[in-house]
Amino acid sequence: IRKERVIKLAGTGTKNIFYTNSKNEIFNIDKKIYNTNPYLSEIRFIETDGTNIYYGGSNALYKNDLQIFDSGFKSFSIRNDSILTSTTFGLNFLSTENPKMLFIINQAKEKVDIHGRMFSVLLLDKLFYCGNENGLFYGHRSNRALNPICLTDDQTTVTINGVLESSDGLIWVATEGHGVFVLKDNIPIRHFSKELLDLNIHSMRIDNRNNIWLSTRLGLNKIEKFGSNYTVSSLTSYHGLPSDYVSDTYCHDDILYVATDAGLVKVNLQEINYKELRPLTFFMF
Repeated sequence: IRKERVIKLAGTGTKNIFYTNSKNEIFNIDKKIYNTNPYLSEIRFIETDGTNIYYGGSNALYKNDLQIFDSGFKSFSIRNDSILTSTTFGLNFLSTENPKMLFIINQAKEKVDIHGRMFSVLLLDKLFYCGNENGLFYGHRSNRALNPICLTDDQTTVTINGVLESSDGLIWVATEGHGVFVLKDNIPIRHFSKELLDLNIHSMRIDNRNNIWLSTRLGLNKIEKFGSNYTVSSLTSYHGLPSDYVSDTYCHDDILYVATDAGLVKVNLQEINYKELRPLTFFMF
């Protein structure tokens, strides 16, 4: 049993599951070390496109075990053959086949204040989104100029921790201290706050059934959409998780992987009875 903190998760289906620990080691689900890179002092993201695994952070970006760029990266998003990442210098558009710097948004030339690294980025076919302690921004891939998005009626500055798109075209925004916002045409249409375990969202993931998973220091929330309505459920140590502090998740069908401070947990969601709150069956790696 590996009783160590698990930081990030990524996968394709239920076979290729990868996770990182606090030692910057990358494992696949059969307990073998995929990569241990002493040059990369902090792994900040790990993602897959169905074929390749991308990871990076403090001073490099890797595709599989090949370094494709030498710089410090904070966040990452991939769309077809294009990559959007953020560094201390702004936003970087890269090509998966020809990994060279294609464009950097020069914050000195922008009307929008984007000082500081972007904590989260999302690349779509025509648009891109990014956010940090100064709020949420979007731009068109054709001109790549940033435009602010106001999330609150009183125009309070909201720190952004995650941005993703659901299959119905809605944009989901995870925040620090303000819960989760849902956008349509860049206008907030729903705000989740009181329904959640915590308003500070560490990580936000979407599964192959379009469910949203929110990782917090107080446990895990799942948001499901039924027609125009949403339901929010919780998974905590009360259900059997070894720790309430959840760093990340990965879910496919009914198999959920949860990265906690006490290790990596595999959960069969069909075994959970929310009414009786009976302990679930989990395995730690």
